[in-house]
Order: sequence, then structure tokens, then C-alpha cells
Amino acid sequence: MKSMQTNVSIWIGIKSFSLSLEEKRAIEEGFISGVLLFKRNIESLSQLWELCQEIHSLRPAPIIAIDREGGEVDRLKHLPEYPLWPSPAELARVCSLKEIEKTALYMSQEIRDLGICVNFAPCVDIPSVCNPLFKGRLWGKNSKSISEKAIAWLKGVKKAGLASCAKHFPGHGGVKEDSHFELPVDQRKFEILKNRDILPFQEMITEKVDMIMTAHVLYPEVDALHPATLSSFFLQKGLREKMSFSGLIVSDDLDMKALYKANTSLPQVMVQALEAGVDILLKCSPCANGWEWVEEFKEALSQKKIDREQIQKNKAREIRISQFRQQYSHIKPCSSFKGLKKRSQSFGNWCDELHKRIESI
Repeated sequence: MKSMQTNVSIWIGIKSFSLSLEEKRAIEEGFISGVLLFKRNIESLSQLWELCQEIHSLRPAPIIAIDREGGEVDRLKHLPEYPLWPSPAELARVCSLKEIEKTALYMSQEIRDLGICVNFAPCVDIPSVCNPLFKGRLWGKNSKSISEKAIAWLKGVKKAGLASCAKHFPGHGGVKEDSHFELPVDQRKFEILKNRDILPFQEMITEKVDMIMTAHVLYPEVDALHPATLSSFFLQKGLREKMSFSGLIVSDDLDMKALYKANTSLPQVMVQALEAGVDILLKCSPCANGWEWVEEFKEALSQKKIDREQIQKNKAREIRISQFRQQYSHIKPCSSFKGLKKRSQSFGNWCDELHKRIESI
């Protein structure tokens, strides 16, 4: 593998409980700049701590990210050392805004102690239809309720010094389909999205959210050809120009089937996402079938015509990524496992109190 140009940032899901030789090489050669952790990578707290130490020992050290919303979407919920934190829906029912902030702070401190600096939360989608995919994950049913609670969550994450990510732009709550398996189609007009689903994202931008994750959803009344992840209308004209978002745009998992038509390949999807305005490309499935896509991606990039406008976009992306790394790459795991374990036990009383409230409703 040859080193990737600095304005392209790919974060991958790894295969097992430690890095493979291929994964280490891809990171050290500069092709992979972030590692995503899933349940498949976490056997125990001690193993997880050792894995994070291993990742941080590489040069350049990649960013470590995780999904930790609470409830069902929490990659650490099977670890006995950590409290089983309630879901956003449960927190919204029993907590004040200050208590949501407190909970986010505690959950963020737990992962910060592991050297994880990005949490892909909060989810600020507004439900318009019933979708089991979002059961327990949503903060409310209207933009005002969702915005105020998500902002409280964001404040807690910021107090811990971590990066947060609002998802899934411009709103995944109007479809029933699961984008892991098919392309959801939202037939609503842009004015409805603008006056409802997009509002929480604008609030999060005002509060300086670090990242916004795209939705693998097609909105044919707005852009009939491209899902939001691949749509320059949503990402450039929308997020950048109209909404003045200056943080990182991160794709949802590019391995999800929603983005693939007949004969479409991962490298093609990656290039389309970059052209649309994505800064961080997520590939969450491990490279179990080899790394052939790497050279195909580089070849696809090299064949693209680079005009003056694209040069400016690439330069702006490079600056955003560099600034993000400067802000968060200093976060390291606790120096001793004993210290980590002791700190991990300190938030249990508050979590128990939350569950008592939930059970009493």
C-alpha cells in the first residue's frame, strides 16, 4: 500500500480482539487514520484496554471511535465492569436537562479513559413513521424536545473533552426500511425536511457539534439521483453553505447495502462520497476478503479530473481533518489497568438511580 493523500481520511472496523498485520500496516502507511470498535472487538475490559494501547502505540496513531448512545446501541454494554446505561428514550422520560448532561459526561469519561475520543452520538432523527431500527434511540417526537435534550447530551460530551456526532443528516425518521439492507426512500418535500427534520441539526451546529453523520436515504423530491451521503446538494449546498457547518462530515457505514446498485463497487461509492462533500469515510466491516479495494480506490481517485474548485475543496477538507486531529489525538488510555478499573466503577450509583426511576414509571 502506498500512502494516501492527506485530504482523504478512512476509518475502518477491525476484525478481531487485536490488530492484524494488514491492519497495522495500513495504519502505519497512512492509508487508515481511524479505527472503529464494535462488540466483536471487545472480549473483556482488560483486552479492550490492551487493544486501545496497541492502537495508540502506532505512528501515526489513529483516532479511535465507537457507538455509545446508551440502551441497545452501546458497544460496551456486555462488559460487567461498566454500568448498563439507559437509552436516550429512557433518559428523556426521567431526566432533567442537567441530568442528561451529567449522564453524557460520565459515559464519555468511561470511554475517554480507554483512549477513545469519538462517540457517534447523539442521534437527532425525528420519528415520522414507526421503524424498529430506532427503538429507544430517539430523544423525543418533535424538533424542540429532541434539540434541547441532544444539546444537553452534547454539553456533557464536551465537558469530558470528547468529540460528538449528530446523526443521520438530513433525517432518517421518515422511512421504515433499514439502510443496512436496502435503500430507504423518503418521499417528503424539502420544505417539510427543512422545517422539521433538519432543525435539530441546525441547533447542534449552533452548539458547535464536531461531526455530522449522513443518512443513506434517498429523497427523490430533493435529489432524485443520489442518497444524502452521495448528494452534493445536501452536503455542500445544505450543510456547508446554507447551514454554515464547519466541522467534519462523516459518512454512515459505506459497506451498507443502501448505496449499492448493480455493478457498483466500494471504491466507486467512496469516490462519490468524497465528491459530494464527505470528509471521513467509514468502512465498518473488517477487510476479511482482502484489501484489493484499496488499489481500486486509489486508481478511481487518480482518474478524476481535479479542477480549481476541487483543489479548494480538498484543501479545506485537509484543514478540517488536521484541526480535528490536533484537538483530539492527545487523548490516550489510562496508563494502568488498575487505574482504569477503579475509575470504571465510580459511575455505577448514578446509573442505578436512573434505572430505579425508569422502573417506577
